[in-house]
Amino acid sequence: MSTIDQSNSTESADVDFDPNFPIDGANPYHQPDTQITQLHIHSYFEIGYCFEGSGIFVVENKIFPFKAGDISIINSKEMHLAKSSKGTTSLWRFLSLKPDVLLQGVDLPESFYGSNLCGPQFANILHGVDHPTIEKLLLNILQEIDEQKDFYKVSIVGLLFPLFAELQRFNSSMKSDNTEIDPISFKQVMPALDYLAANFDKNFEIDELANISHLSPSHFRRLFKKATNLSPQEYLIQLRVKMAASMLKNTDKKVTTISQEVGFASISSLNRNFKRIMKLTPKDWKSN
Repeated sequence: MSTIDQSNSTESADVDFDPNFPIDGANPYHQPDTQITQLHIHSYFEIGYCFEGSGIFVVENKIFPFKAGDISIINSKEMHLAKSSKGTTSLWRFLSLKPDVLLQGVDLPESFYGSNLCGPQFANILHGVDHPTIEKLLLNILQEIDEQKDFYKVSIVGLLFPLFAELQRFNSSMKSDNTEIDPISFKQVMPALDYLAANFDKNFEIDELANISHLSPSHFRRLFKKATNLSPQEYLIQLRVKMAASMLKNTDKKVTTISQEVGFASISSLNRNFKRIMKLTPKDWKSN
């Protein structure tokens, strides 16, 4: 049995903002397939746009495949990480900001600034093709940051109001879900979640994952279920299927190759679990 060394700390990522205009999005970010191995959280709101590549976003207990043209929505309450498809690097631009400061002076409910854009039912990855208004507003803001023409700050603030209005409309359109996770349990099993997200193509014994979280196997199983509403094995299958879904849409690799690269023992295992989770066969998913 292999020995796994995993830190129990949570990385906190922060940006050195201009206190009078707290927004940043100047630099593109190349997301490799292995760099981020720990769920992290930050003190600001973040909206990302994927220009190239594919992979998965893990947000708390949620797993989303992403591809070029997708938009990520992450507020300051949710731990998350991203991982590109195996052997690839994706290209992102992340708009980091403090909307409550940028949009101050207008009588708006506190939730307008994005504090409610989170939780088990919130979809943190949007497809730009399905949300063209959000996509256009985000890209226009990034363009204003790049060009910095006269009055660009005024223009950015003017674009943020409709952007957050559209995000709130999107949130209101989603079906409510009474499912909740236990934040205390989540924190206790987070080292195992980190490791699974970074190494989902490998197989593990429950004892190994429990050891990472410094828990007994039986206690680990109970807390993992409370934290994610899934068993450790089902969570691992979900990771593999979501990465396979991303690779099917965005690479030319054969299904057999993808099945091996994400960790399934056989193509039949991928097909069975893929159809159960994604409601389509891998072939139909790729063609659709």
